Amino acid sequence: MKNKLYTAIGLMSGTSMDGVDASLIRSDGFNQFTNILDEYFEYNESLHQKLIELRNLIININDSTFEALLIYLMYVLQLTSQLNICNM
Repeated sequence: MKNKLYTAIGLMSGTSMDGVDASLIRSDGFNQFTNILDEYFEYNESLHQKLIELRNLIININDSTFEALLIYLMYVLQLTSQLNICNM
C-alpha cells in the first residue's frame, strides 16, 4: 500500500525579526522525506521597523498580544504569497 504524501511549510522568525526562514517539505510522515526548499527571506526595512514597533507594543500593553500576533502572521503570509512559496 502506497502512503499518502503531504506537503508542509515551516516558517520561523527569530527575536531579531529581520527575516523569516522557510522550509517546504514533502513527506508521508514516516519514511519518505523530500526537502523542496530551505531559504531565508530578509524583511525590508519598513516591515522590520513595523515588527519592532509591534514588539514594543506587546511589551507595553499586554491586552494587545493576540492582536499583535495576528498582524505579524498577516505579514508573514503576505511575504510568502509575494514570493510564491505557497504555489509550488
